[in-house]
Amino acid sequence: MHKLFCPVLLLINCAAAMAGGGGGTVRGVVLSDTGEPLRGAQIAVRQSEFGAVAAENGRFEIKAVPVGYHQVIASMTGYSSAYKTVYVVAGRETNVELTLRQVTIRMPGIAVEDSMPRVSVTATIVPIELKKVPAAVEIITNETIQEIGALTVADAMMEARSTYLQGDEDRGLSASLRGLRSNQTLVMINGRRIAAGIRDNVNLDDLPAAMIERIEIVRGPSSALYGSDAMGGVVNIITRKPPEDMVAGLSMRYGQNKYGESSSPFVKGYMAERSGKLGYSLYATFDREASFDRYKETSWTDGDNKNMRSGGIELSIDITGRHLVQGGFERAVVKRKGIRPYFWGDGRRIDNSDRKSLFVEYNYVVPERTEFMVRANYNKFNTGVAVSPVIFGPKFNPYTMSDTDYRLYQDLFQYETRFSYTFSEGNYLTVGAESRQESREDNKYRYDVDNNAVFIQDILQPVDQVLFVLGARYDGHSQFGGTFSPKASTTLSLLDNLRLKGSFGRGVRAPSIYELYFDTPTKESLVRPNADLQEETSNSWEVGVEGSVDRFSGDVRFFRNDISDMITAVNIGFDSLSAGFSNSGGKVPWVRPLLQLQNVEKAMSQGFELGATIKITDWLTFTNDLALVETLDKSTNRRLLNKPDLLNTAVLRFVKKDWDLKGGVRLSSVGTRIISDSYKADGYSLVHLFFSKKFGEPFELFGGVNNLLNNDPNIYGYLEGAGSPGTYFFFGLTLELWDHDKRW
Repeated sequence: MHKLFCPVLLLINCAAAMAGGGGGTVRGVVLSDTGEPLRGAQIAVRQSEFGAVAAENGRFEIKAVPVGYHQVIASMTGYSSAYKTVYVVAGRETNVELTLRQVTIRMPGIAVEDSMPRVSVTATIVPIELKKVPAAVEIITNETIQEIGALTVADAMMEARSTYLQGDEDRGLSASLRGLRSNQTLVMINGRRIAAGIRDNVNLDDLPAAMIERIEIVRGPSSALYGSDAMGGVVNIITRKPPEDMVAGLSMRYGQNKYGESSSPFVKGYMAERSGKLGYSLYATFDREASFDRYKETSWTDGDNKNMRSGGIELSIDITGRHLVQGGFERAVVKRKGIRPYFWGDGRRIDNSDRKSLFVEYNYVVPERTEFMVRANYNKFNTGVAVSPVIFGPKFNPYTMSDTDYRLYQDLFQYETRFSYTFSEGNYLTVGAESRQESREDNKYRYDVDNNAVFIQDILQPVDQVLFVLGARYDGHSQFGGTFSPKASTTLSLLDNLRLKGSFGRGVRAPSIYELYFDTPTKESLVRPNADLQEETSNSWEVGVEGSVDRFSGDVRFFRNDISDMITAVNIGFDSLSAGFSNSGGKVPWVRPLLQLQNVEKAMSQGFELGATIKITDWLTFTNDLALVETLDKSTNRRLLNKPDLLNTAVLRFVKKDWDLKGGVRLSSVGTRIISDSYKADGYSLVHLFFSKKFGEPFELFGGVNNLLNNDPNIYGYLEGAGSPGTYFFFGLTLELWDHDKRW
């Protein structure tokens, strides 16, 4: 290990020395909520060895703190912890005041474990405590991702609240929030857009979970901040940032189902550190999943063979203490191969996709006053689809209607800037602008669209108990002109442990290039685009209450989305222009429904979300998240297609810290879905087990069983074949080392 990291450390420390090193001083005072100094309070700089103890007058001083952003935390027995984010400048003093509120510890009762407040950045762009955010936000942590053995973002989100991972004929998985369509959910990485895939959706099963710190899911309209595609919500994948001390790790996992199929060796390695002015993080993954075939009576495979290789690097440099420049590059290459049924027989399908992203970003910060950011982001997605016969018939690709392989190239350029200013402690204003260009090209066509936007958001907290977030965005689309998306939300803290939240917002989604210009051929139908489509709009509101008492915490929320001009496929006839060939050489007619994308007048989704957590003992916790969703296409008076009416996840989890042991059982349930006019998919439930055990600091053994009861859920609905490999066993080992003292 010493040989591996010393050269990297030497290069980074030399570069930092040449750029000019040195730290700053953090001084401050710790007070009670009555204004009295708290002698003996402990102050720490998070994720570092720096700290102090408050003197008799409550004051403290921490010297030689590295330059950059830090969270300064104060804690004391009998008081709730408090923290503030500061920016340390080399050779200068940074002042901070921390106020601790006295808490009552009931005896006998549960031992009070005060931890760092959980913070969300996606709902309002700026960090806000999760309990104060006036929006429905769920955070999937790195710890949860590790527990369930997730290899991809799709694995990590499989049981997120009010989130359904919708499958398509390409066997991709995309997120659908609150009964809306998946292309009404915006997917980002660290706040940056990524290009959509072959069916206008971002396939979450092609995004690796290697360097994810957390996934933030914001349910509800977010067009006021993020524009088109965010009318249903946002999924923001946040990667791990370089810590003060070097961290390096290697994780290996292997799994297969009870039939000896779907074997999946997985390896990931990562390394990150911030040393002086320079920071870096890098990762690489390899994932190979073998195919599976649960239905032996058919000749096609129920699951594809998949190979995924991915990697990325991110670099940052703190130039003068207030100027931060960072950039990075990521790439994921995925190859899928499987046998699928086609109108002329069974064909072997090979998909090759290549996703690349590149970004550069500049930040300027005046601590606790001004923040400025400018960023350029480029994301490219290429894919190719080849189809060849297995038994008989000529080579025939349904995407090209010929023997030619299908090729798709999609490019996204995004330029954005933001400026934030703190007028007072309770007034934080952000303004921003974005310019985006997208192009999509396949074997026949190439089209380009542009979108330019400006937005404003004001966070107002007139008193501690009330928080308002007001925002609006104006988008100018190259084809549809201007649209306006306002939003207002509030949090009312009735008590320290009881809060009311509500919001109203207007969402807008312009038709994509895919919907405007590109055919969607499948075995079941041919969907034609429509260049005359209009943008979709939604009016959405929600109200909820959340709180905690003793061993219990929970929330309940009602939401409603009213959608106008919803884009959907309408049957306009039958397609009989195409023909296949039999093994005798004669033509076989291929007749399928001919659909066209059109705007329907009205649609609706509404429902309840309920969550509850019970701390049964100090080491055993039960959590349940339930979503009841009703959808309606008002033009047909029927439910929206492929939207479950129920989603529920129940988890019984134990954590024995003195044993370094974690584990539990999860029960996930999905309700019924309407797949077509003639097909209704039944609901299903799956039981999963998981465990992990640490051996010393660096080693952690983990494993589990997915789908313990070997159910055959109809995950993909309208697709032939099983949607699950059945009972699946996995186990793995993680080695993670921290260079706490800069010594190995």
